[in-house]
Amino acid sequence: MMRVHLLGAGASVNLTGRGTTALAVVVEDDITLVDCGGNVMARLVAAGLPFEHIARLILTHEHPDHTAGFPLLAQQLWLTGRRDPLPVYGPAQALDLAARLLAQYDTSRWSNFFDLVYHPVPLRPLQEIVKTDRLRVVATPARHSVPTVALRFEDSGGHVVAYSADTAPSEEIVVLAAGADVLIHEATGPYPDVHTDGTEAGRIALEAGVRHLVLVHLPATEHEVRRLVAEAQATFGREVVAGQDGMVIRPELFS
Repeated sequence: MMRVHLLGAGASVNLTGRGTTALAVVVEDDITLVDCGGNVMARLVAAGLPFEHIARLILTHEHPDHTAGFPLLAQQLWLTGRRDPLPVYGPAQALDLAARLLAQYDTSRWSNFFDLVYHPVPLRPLQEIVKTDRLRVVATPARHSVPTVALRFEDSGGHVVAYSADTAPSEEIVVLAAGADVLIHEATGPYPDVHTDGTEAGRIALEAGVRHLVLVHLPATEHEVRRLVAEAQATFGREVVAGQDGMVIRPELFS
């Protein structure tokens, strides 16, 4: 069964101790890592997740709080013995930035450094980007200041988790998340055309008909977080949870 580990649940600036938003989607021994703004390896270790099971990395967009840790992750995986290629998915602009970040370092001395295989994700609705016998991943464009993809994860047992990534309110996210067990949606606050506030996140969850709503990419203070949760709950009409670093989401509990 699928489970989602919140490796970080904060926005770029966060005074609550939350790390930058990143996820690990786990299906048996298959881990999909989503974003790497900081030291995600440390977060994986804290979560008890074996980093050798990372099957792929998805970069939702190019901003530093989602990509800055890419060279560090590559180095850490190499130092801990990875030799298999690592598929990396995301908008072309995010992949280009990640490659340029890594290119700032001389990797020519990294003996047996594994290949990074970049897979640009078309910015079209409902693009299937990963398909295995245990997991299907679908991407759709979010509405942000740079090209960004939101994601839908479906396991072979029929459980569904949708993740908005960074986005302003978007009907495309409603379609992507339709009927999901859990929607993980950003709630940074009222930044028109860039981010989402609590009321908007609650409306999207309601219109999508999801069963549970978890807010991430949360702002700097707990006072702001509590306000956003209250707004979302009032609109969604169900309990809404503020994401915490280390939280584990099990979609079968909401099926």
